[in-house]
Amino acid sequence: MPITTASLRFDKKCGASGIPANKKCSKKTTASSPSPTITPSLIGKVALGAGIAVLGISAARRFARRDPNWKGFTAPGEDWDRIEAEARKRGKQWDVFEDNKKANAIACAASKIDHWIREDDFVPTPRCLGGQGAYGNYVVHPSNKYGIKYLKNNDLGATPNKFLSGPTESLLPEGEILRHANINNVPSPRLYKATDRVLVMEHLNNYSPLSTHGVSSSMFSLKYTAPLQLKRQMLDLYRSLHMSGLVHNDGHLRNIMFNPKTRSLKFIDFGLAEFATENRTSARDFINELTQVPRRVGLSEYAIETFESRWAPQWDPVENALRTYETDHVDKVVRGYYRSLETALLKSY
Repeated sequence: MPITTASLRFDKKCGASGIPANKKCSKKTTASSPSPTITPSLIGKVALGAGIAVLGISAARRFARRDPNWKGFTAPGEDWDRIEAEARKRGKQWDVFEDNKKANAIACAASKIDHWIREDDFVPTPRCLGGQGAYGNYVVHPSNKYGIKYLKNNDLGATPNKFLSGPTESLLPEGEILRHANINNVPSPRLYKATDRVLVMEHLNNYSPLSTHGVSSSMFSLKYTAPLQLKRQMLDLYRSLHMSGLVHNDGHLRNIMFNPKTRSLKFIDFGLAEFATENRTSARDFINELTQVPRRVGLSEYAIETFESRWAPQWDPVENALRTYETDHVDKVVRGYYRSLETALLKSY
């Protein structure tokens, strides 16, 4: 009879042994037929090995490379095609926005969302409908639970921003980045559907741009006098982004949303984001954004100078490691960097 895991039994006197369960345990053993023994130390070694394997898988997943064969994503659950169509129908109101702001104000007044108009990338926007960016529009579904982002050069007739060189050709790269952010728990809208023409995602109801809360010293940075809790939240937000192997590239405070009720922050608009391991440029962008975090979280200039001089020698090896996909080294440095930055931030109070 072969010895299997199911046939093993544990006896208080004999311990764990390889004797089939239908035979009595005996302490008499022979050298010719040694019985395999499961000991606490063996169990510990197996558990440690499994833990190391899981950590390795996790690190490989975090610092992923862009998949050239990524064709999009559709989450189970809702009828996302129907939700997209309903949002698109609402988005067509923008066709007359520039010529008829009064009509759009009336349409916004019928919504439960406040209909104030804000300036966003040179284009005044009715908030009840969503937002207009450089390459795409964002429309809120009538339920206020979902939003869709679609290219401006599509069937809704909108044109690209005149201040930029031209429209992007596909939303799939942004969808892949946002999906990666969701998987790695980077605070961001949940992605439900991604195609080359549209992204269907969670609408961040009750959130508003951090830039509207009077805590900014510039379009990218918090004031030195901003609350410590908010600074630590901002630090954790960037830590989760960079530990996932992503660089946002557009992290101004209009793209960081704040919920006053839950005191939580989330990134939006990953249109310029990259995987840090894509190429030499993305590796440099990753390091540049990483080194800007002390200013963005409102660390004092004196503390920043000391902090930067300490970490400057690390960045060339990190760039080389990203280009050669030696992500274990990058992971270790980024962890240490954020631990050190958090300590510096606490010492400044």
